[in-house]
Amino acid sequence: MAYSESKRTMKIADVLKIKSFSDPRISPDGSRVVVVVETKDLETNKRLKDIWLVPTDGREPINLTNDGQSISPRWAPDGKKIVFLSSQGRKRSMWIMDVEQKNKQYLTEFYVSNTSLGITGENLAWSPDSTKIAFVASMETSNSKRAIRIYNKATYRAQKGFSDMMRRHIWIVSPLGYSQPQQLTFGDQDEHSISWSPNSEEIAFVSDRTGENEWTFHTDLWAVSLKTLEIRQITNTLSAEFQSTWSPDGKKIAYGSFTRNDMCNDSNPEDMHVWIINSDGTDAKDYTSQLDRRCSTPKWSLDGKEIFFTAEDHGRKNIYSITFQDDIKSVTQGNRTITGMDVAIKSDKITYISHHVTQPGELFVAKLDGSEERKLTHFNDSVINNIHLSEAEEFVFNSFDNKIIQGWIMKPSNFHPAKKYPFALHVHGGPHSMVGHAFKEIFQLIVSHGYILAYINVRGSSGYGQAFSDGCVKDMGGGDYNDYMKGVDHLLSTHEYIDPDRMGVWGGSYGGYMTNWIITHTDRFKAAISLYPITNMITMFTTNAPSWVDIEFGGPLWDKMDLILKCSPIMYVKHAKTPTLFLQGELDSICPLVESEQMFMALRKLKIDSEMVIYSEEGHGIRDKPLNYLDSYRRIIAWLNKYLKKKN
Repeated sequence: MAYSESKRTMKIADVLKIKSFSDPRISPDGSRVVVVVETKDLETNKRLKDIWLVPTDGREPINLTNDGQSISPRWAPDGKKIVFLSSQGRKRSMWIMDVEQKNKQYLTEFYVSNTSLGITGENLAWSPDSTKIAFVASMETSNSKRAIRIYNKATYRAQKGFSDMMRRHIWIVSPLGYSQPQQLTFGDQDEHSISWSPNSEEIAFVSDRTGENEWTFHTDLWAVSLKTLEIRQITNTLSAEFQSTWSPDGKKIAYGSFTRNDMCNDSNPEDMHVWIINSDGTDAKDYTSQLDRRCSTPKWSLDGKEIFFTAEDHGRKNIYSITFQDDIKSVTQGNRTITGMDVAIKSDKITYISHHVTQPGELFVAKLDGSEERKLTHFNDSVINNIHLSEAEEFVFNSFDNKIIQGWIMKPSNFHPAKKYPFALHVHGGPHSMVGHAFKEIFQLIVSHGYILAYINVRGSSGYGQAFSDGCVKDMGGGDYNDYMKGVDHLLSTHEYIDPDRMGVWGGSYGGYMTNWIITHTDRFKAAISLYPITNMITMFTTNAPSWVDIEFGGPLWDKMDLILKCSPIMYVKHAKTPTLFLQGELDSICPLVESEQMFMALRKLKIDSEMVIYSEEGHGIRDKPLNYLDSYRRIIAWLNKYLKKKN
């Protein structure tokens, strides 16, 4: 994008004005979409969520709820009403709304456990015959706030704080609102990711019923009969299945699946593929193996001849479809990231949320073949039309072993090639995730403050096939670190405007791990920001159950101690020289506070300038409270400026 003097650079305050979209649902006839729109409100210090009705013919969107706490809209089969949830923490109330009259009726109230279940699918669904609504709930109050809490399972941690240990089960309720909910499943396990059979007689779901889910992650597909409450098993594997969805004719079920028997509920090396199985549990087949990409969210076409899904590829995330003849094609194209997708059940339309480097997410609609694409919302245009947003330029390089690595570089609005600019390297989290063609507020903010910014998909990233995703397993801080350093070398040799004496590095989660690793293995960076990082793989052993450490290192802590210590940044901290800022949520159970504390304490003892900021109400990622969100951005910019900007 060319620099325009009529546009100003992006400010931190602009972040508040950007709205985000999630959970789009297209009406059966394809004429309307309901979608959750989130705004950030400083006065209440909350993220407010409302359900909007968006016609697909271009008419103006309508806010249906206006209460700031509405989520999960689902269309009735006749397209006249929606069911949705009002969210207040873990407490949910369920409502029915006539979308024409906007009148609503209360149905029931329930709780949702805070226990992490990994990848999940539908947890609220209207029966095809319109007589029932199924939902996943924990119908008892939480005891997580008690002064004394006793745990007898390894799954005692949630993603934020400690687990309430409540189980999730399947319930049904009448949309008429005249009867109490009926519980369909029971026992000491969780059920989730529900899908109705077309005849409304069964509900398929996902559950780990091995009795070993403290240290294994072996979810299978099951189905419960509404008449008898009998439960039958559909898949029986040593791996994990997810996101089940029944075909229109009731003969098959599509789902996401892994094949390995070492899985956890966090970042996994293995790419999930789309599988199809007969509804009686026979003839399971991986239909996306030839694509060799990380796939998710399968949806059936109206005629049941195609499956639509999203897949990551070289920094892009688009919609694909597959037929029973193994014909895979890309439905959407281009340098973008699609984060939500739904298919109309009675028409040839599909809806999705799309964004790219210079465009925050907006709602789109198209035909099932991707043609006649239309942008339905323009909620963020008034913000981005007035500011300069930097494009990302792709680069590739050969790493130390000649593996081809992809990255992107962004320049400030008033860039001039004859000048020397400070440089910021972003190292992404996961590790099995990717960066690329997506809108990142913090990227634009850093660039707007006069920095050259780069981000790279090193080995271990998703979007490049299974072998690449496995690239850092049992080798964290090895090949991935060398990829980053080779990438920086490549940029310095090909982009003379980068000042090698003013380079900074930052990242969160696994990106925080890599930041900690980098500052303990090189002093070429003059500033570092480590957000909710990993410092010590021994203490990380307690953070996930099943254990993420076991998966990445190929065995339990006590059998892999030498390798685990070798891959822990704290073991090399005496070599560190880089001033480092740590940002950490106090309630983070994925990368707990102790991970930041260990590295911070070590750097202070080494007399290295360092600072630790703890956000008392935050979990993993500083994102729950808008004031904290903005504060973290200000601190990132200020820390970079302190060490990388020239003093006048």
